[in-house]
Amino acid sequence: MSAIGRIFLVLNLILSALFVGWAANALSTSEEYKKQLDTEVASHATTQSEADSMAEGLRAELSTAKTRAASLLDERNDFSNNATRLQGELDAALARTDSLGGDVAVIGSTIADLNSTLGAMEAAKNKAVADAAQAKSNADDATDAKMAADSARIDAEDALDSANAMIAALETSLASSKASNSRLSATLATAVEEYGIALGEITSQPEISSTVLSVKQSGDIALVALNVGSDDAVVKGMTFEIWSGGQYKGQVRVESVMPGMCSALVTKAVDNTSIAEGDHADTRL
Repeated sequence: MSAIGRIFLVLNLILSALFVGWAANALSTSEEYKKQLDTEVASHATTQSEADSMAEGLRAELSTAKTRAASLLDERNDFSNNATRLQGELDAALARTDSLGGDVAVIGSTIADLNSTLGAMEAAKNKAVADAAQAKSNADDATDAKMAADSARIDAEDALDSANAMIAALETSLASSKASNSRLSATLATAVEEYGIALGEITSQPEISSTVLSVKQSGDIALVALNVGSDDAVVKGMTFEIWSGGQYKGQVRVESVMPGMCSALVTKAVDNTSIAEGDHADTRL
């Protein structure tokens, strides 16, 4: 065998030994790698499951985010549209404001005119109220005057009726008095003629009228009590003529005087008559 052949043989042996050692080492390493690979595969499977779960959550979040983004985009578009619309409205409002500026000046002038007019109307209203109050006062015064006039008219009518009634009564009384005076005059004439009454004595006495309070008879002497006395200017010796209902009954002469009454002696008595309580007694006929 040539040297080259032997070299190649030695190289083959060395290479074979090296390959066997490498293979043994590689096999041992492969087993370790296989174990590590299984462990890694199991770990990878767990990690993959977790990653898938996380990916699923992220995909859900991404979908939600996309939906939210789409909604926000729509809102942004709405805001943009509203901003555009509002800007247009603002521009229109500014234009109206510019127009209203002139209107405000006109309105201000109009308000001043209205204030002046309102002032004049207020003054006119106050005057009208004052005139109405005065008119009401005048109407009240007129009403009061009318009521007073009506009351006065009614009072006058009542007074007239009373006066008419009184006149009628006085006329009746006057007629009766005239008749009574006629009878008294006839009676007086008869008394003067029959009983010798001195008219001068009667007429010289003050005119006093009274009423017989009582009559006391003691034999031929008769005393009467009259309801007048010294308080009425009655004095002793004064004579009273007694009568009743137009009938002359006689004469009495005062014998005793007290402040409120007096007693008198019957000096003349008319036949067929009797002086009684309640008869009239007068100093003059």
